[in-house]
Amino acid sequence: MGAITCATTTQAGLPCYKKISYTNQYSTPRSFYLRSTHPWLLAFQPERLDIAENATARVGLSFEVADRQVTKFANYMEVLVFINDEEDKNEECFRIRVHFS
Repeated sequence: MGAITCATTTQAGLPCYKKISYTNQYSTPRSFYLRSTHPWLLAFQPERLDIAENATARVGLSFEVADRQVTKFANYMEVLVFINDEEDKNEECFRIRVHFS
């Protein structure tokens, strides 16, 4: 598995917000869609990125651990964030480690 591209610490019941950047490396404008392995834990703002050629956009990550039961069994979780193109082909994957305190 690839390197951890983002790490954050959050408490059950308290939201945590982070931002990441993504660059369209193509010479034409493109749309990208974001998905994760844990949609109940991580939401995106926006869920779709429309990026001009060779430009960079920022996406907000909102982590919300509503259930304290999750933190009883693990000190952290790893979440994969998939950035897919308009045909749903994967362009990039971020691995995020979410620590619970």
